[in-house]
Amino acid sequence: MRLRLTEKNKRYWESNKDEDEAFIESLFSQLTDNEIKDLYRLLNKLEENINQIYGDVKKGSI
Repeated sequence: MRLRLTEKNKRYWESNKDEDEAFIESLFSQLTDNEIKDLYRLLNKLEENINQIYGDVKKGSI
């Protein structure tokens, strides 16, 4: 299945861009640089695990 954004949807996301960026910045504002690096590393590790599981499922191993 492939999804595509409509022009209306693209305009919606573009119109909220500044507000969305401010919200994301506020989420990370209380984290130190090291905590952000740790979070990034752990999220990448989770992504690798998800990709591995997905690959195993596609192969029928799980």
